[in-house]
Amino acid sequence: MTVLICGAHGFIGFSVARRLLDAGHAVIGVDKMRDAVSPKGARVEILHRYSNYKFIDLNLADHGSTRELFERQEFDHAVFLAGQYSQSHSEKHVAACMQGNVIAINNVFEAAARKGLSRVIYASSTFVQDGVLPKTFYGLTKEWAERCASVYSEQTGLQTIGLRFGSVYGPHVRPDVGISHAAKHLFKGHEIDISKGGYTYRVAFTFIDDAVECVVRFLELPQVPKLHQVFTIVAEDETRDMVHVLDYLEKHSGKKAKRVGARLEQQPHIPLAECAAVREAIGYAPATKMDEGVAKFVEWYRSC
Repeated sequence: MTVLICGAHGFIGFSVARRLLDAGHAVIGVDKMRDAVSPKGARVEILHRYSNYKFIDLNLADHGSTRELFERQEFDHAVFLAGQYSQSHSEKHVAACMQGNVIAINNVFEAAARKGLSRVIYASSTFVQDGVLPKTFYGLTKEWAERCASVYSEQTGLQTIGLRFGSVYGPHVRPDVGISHAAKHLFKGHEIDISKGGYTYRVAFTFIDDAVECVVRFLELPQVPKLHQVFTIVAEDETRDMVHVLDYLEKHSGKKAKRVGARLEQQPHIPLAECAAVREAIGYAPATKMDEGVAKFVEWYRSC
């Protein structure tokens, strides 16, 4: 099959693309090369080694360009893994978050429906909780994406599958996110203030291999029972903070962090894991515990 991956040079998009390319599928990757707040790292170079990979430099927030992309390219399914990637980043770049998480995904849904595409899989977030008003701007944009998908499915017959990922981590993760930031300071012996940033709130986590496996299985699914469905993609039913991540980084690196500041009282963010639905749908549910996932991350980090 041929798959269009929106956000192909991002962490999850790259990982899904590489898995599909290794399996012999064709991938059309779409991303913005000019993005001062989104370093692509070595991921670009790796993907361009594949003969079955085609790249298109395009801003999906541009309505006309997105529509033309869908009209001119031939592919079986589309996966939207673009947009702004985290709560903390989105609060600092509100306009970019709106462009990527609201306008761009709407353009993709519209273009997919016009093309007569059968299915679009898109990234949502565990910052969205059924029946709970979002408390972050990032969560608000992700909830809007789910509602937008539902409307397009209802009105056009387009199948849409939303995947509520936790904070995704693992090899090739971005250098400017929590686990990378913590690892850099740990390995260099710098002080780590656990009273600031991601150390102050709890989230769910998803190991990258689990995220990729779920995306690929939904791509290969012959049919889905409902036009629009949303699935939670996490391995553990308890939320964690970056202090937990730091604990595991210390364990698997053999290094001791120079912690400063006091750990704050935190609010739990996500309810118990809801993975029964995804296992029923695709015969698989995330299983990588944080201890195992961080160990794999440390092994990769040391090799860089």
